[in-house]
Amino acid sequence: MPSVTFLDGTPLTAAQMNQVGQDSDWITISSFSNSWVAGSIAPAYRKVGNRVQLRGRITSGTANTTAFALPAGYRPQTNQSLCAISSTGSINQVSIDTSGNVGPLLSVITSVDDISFYID
Repeated sequence: MPSVTFLDGTPLTAAQMNQVGQDSDWITISSFSNSWVAGSIAPAYRKVGNRVQLRGRITSGTANTTAFALPAGYRPQTNQSLCAISSTGSINQVSIDTSGNVGPLLSVITSVDDISFYID
């Protein structure tokens, strides 16, 4: 039976192979705080292996506050500061802390499409 390897030729362990392809599917975010609400594209998150992805739009909240929280198992091990696009086309910064709190720096409509981070 052929082995599965990383690009450098290192074989994957059984645990790593079990993670490959694991997908939680998209989970819609329905609870917001600090006046944040869902925008025209429903915000959602998913986990594929050890990578968490966010998508959707949020709007109307208080800048630099928590918009929503990710549940245990979807939180980064270190605080993250990631780029997102605002409704004006400018770059917005989104912070995600180790407690799962997600909050944009600006309070304009923020697209969180294609934001992703690794949890281990």
